[in-house]
Amino acid sequence: MLSEQVSVILFFLRNLFQVDLQTEQKRELTGFITRRLVDDLILAQRDSTVLMALEAETKKTPTLMEKLKSNYNLEIEATYLKYQKLIEGVDIPQTLSPDYGPCVLADAIAKAFHLEDEFSRDFLRLLVATIEIPFLDNLFRDVECRLVNAIERPQFPIIASALGRSLPEVERGLEPDSPLMASGLMVFSAGSQYREASAQLKKMVYNRSKTLISPKTSILGEPIPATLTATDYDHMAKYFNLAANLLNNALDQKTKGVNVIFYGPPGTGKTEMAKTVAAKIKANLYSISDENPLNYNHNRVADYLAAARLVQDDSRTVLMVDEAEEFFGRDHDKSRFANRLFFNRLLENNPTPIVWVTNHIESLDQALIRRFSYAIQFDLPPAPVRERIWRRELAKHDFPLSEKETMDLAIQYELAPSYTNSALRSAKLLNDKEAIKDTLDSFELAIAQGFVAPKDDQTSANYLLELANADEDLTALTNNILSYGGLDFSLCLYGAPGTGKTEYLKYLAERLGLKILKVRASDLLNCFVGETEKTIAKVFRIAEREKKFLIFDEADSLIQDRRTATHNWEVSHVNEMLTWMERHPYPFACATNLMERLDQASLRRFSLKIKYDYLTAEQTRLAFQKFFQKFTKDDLNEKEALALSALKRLTPGDFVVVAKKAGLLGLTHAPALIQALKNEEAAKGAKTAQIGFYN
Repeated sequence: MLSEQVSVILFFLRNLFQVDLQTEQKRELTGFITRRLVDDLILAQRDSTVLMALEAETKKTPTLMEKLKSNYNLEIEATYLKYQKLIEGVDIPQTLSPDYGPCVLADAIAKAFHLEDEFSRDFLRLLVATIEIPFLDNLFRDVECRLVNAIERPQFPIIASALGRSLPEVERGLEPDSPLMASGLMVFSAGSQYREASAQLKKMVYNRSKTLISPKTSILGEPIPATLTATDYDHMAKYFNLAANLLNNALDQKTKGVNVIFYGPPGTGKTEMAKTVAAKIKANLYSISDENPLNYNHNRVADYLAAARLVQDDSRTVLMVDEAEEFFGRDHDKSRFANRLFFNRLLENNPTPIVWVTNHIESLDQALIRRFSYAIQFDLPPAPVRERIWRRELAKHDFPLSEKETMDLAIQYELAPSYTNSALRSAKLLNDKEAIKDTLDSFELAIAQGFVAPKDDQTSANYLLELANADEDLTALTNNILSYGGLDFSLCLYGAPGTGKTEYLKYLAERLGLKILKVRASDLLNCFVGETEKTIAKVFRIAEREKKFLIFDEADSLIQDRRTATHNWEVSHVNEMLTWMERHPYPFACATNLMERLDQASLRRFSLKIKYDYLTAEQTRLAFQKFFQKFTKDDLNEKEALALSALKRLTPGDFVVVAKKAGLLGLTHAPALIQALKNEEAAKGAKTAQIGFYN
């Protein structure tokens, strides 16, 4: 009785001998197959039945072994004769029994994938057999290599012979739009038209027992459960509800071509929101992710095609494709799976709704983006949400922190939620509370590629409103803004450096109960075309989402007069700034030392334009008292007061500098302090009056 494995091998081998070749080519092929049969099945003793058959023949003809091993010298009739002798008395089946292992598995897969035509069924049996029986797979590949110069595209004739079918039938059954290829069970080998089993088919064959129970579970696993609730997305409730309603209605109405894309930086909750949305609408969510880091993009498409077939009868299922930018890939392969038209049709006709997740939406062609049903941007959650995440993660890791410590972490570190878990794991392993901040600092440094800008002080504890020399009464202005009640206003503060423009804005934000988001031109300007505009849009969105007071320092570099521009990109980023300034619903302000450089169109977008000037003589005396009272207790005499009043171009910033210098140099007398202020003024190129001993 021939074993099942050898029966399958010999069945396909017998058909292989029918391949349409010239006499010399057939002699070489049949000899090659016979030698492989002897070497691999007999000499390696992989099947005792065939081994015993050969031993019986060698007893009758002692030289048979040698003749078989040197079969290239035999006439073709002799080769057939030896082949017949080899299997003499062995009952090679005329058809493969559906009870054979490869057939049982192949038929179960065909049923799950809705492949009902005979060719797909028979070909799947051959394909499963080659995966389960390495000898058969190696033999087919070696035969194809030997025929590559004899036949154009030898894969199809070999398949036709092995299946006992005509060549046109094989070509039709394996064309790109055939049921078999559209099932995701077959893929094109990278850079060629060669067909091969997909990773998903191999996975099902290797997991035979699980596949026989449920091919869908073997490939997709169990539905992904949600770990968060809708309240975790209160900060983007509008978009959460929109995505949920869109997907729910698509399922209820069985609408094709419904695709929602979630995009944004890594770790911002895109995947978790997909899980939570699916749970809200009571749908099963299956993920199509790239488990194999060496997977080509066309195999990822095959993964999707396989998943789509397996769930096509489900009434409440949503698919999720992570790393969507890798799914669509680059146009490096002209096969169907990298064809732009194919991707366009996929997005227009997918029967099961899909949530696509990407960190790099800029990698997607605009022709693809416009075919999505909706696009939702993810960014860092606002501080209250980050605080809630911190509380949950601290409880999960059993890591106690005080209310203030938790709040400080949420405010200080504007990082994606995923970093919270990583920092707590490290701190837990080190058993060190301080390791939380150390780990978060290391993440910030890594994200910024080695440079992290110093965090701005949110408070204005040392700000002295009476030292601001502005052309508006700032006390009255502040009170009026507070009584105004609205937040849709903008300010342009201009004047000499150090006059306190930014400090007033911080003071005003504090009075309004708002956090500030301060950005400098150097934070936004990028050498790559289009990137500056993206960054400008991003900071406006963050300020809007988190309801922060947005402050632009060095604003003259961002909204410089377009009439002086020498490059198109200079005009482009000014236009972007103007667009956002026009529509921003929360307070923003620009501070500049060079008002004359601002674009004229920007000026009408400010609610108020406030000029800051140098300190008046009275403010200078007040500043001297406020800043230097800890250094000198002496009252200014007449000469000292006169010398101080002669300094006409001082700012609060100059007093800050001199106060620090006084501490370092031990300056404790009024004349030395006044001289230090005079030096600061002289550094600006100012000419001062020559009075007494201060000359």
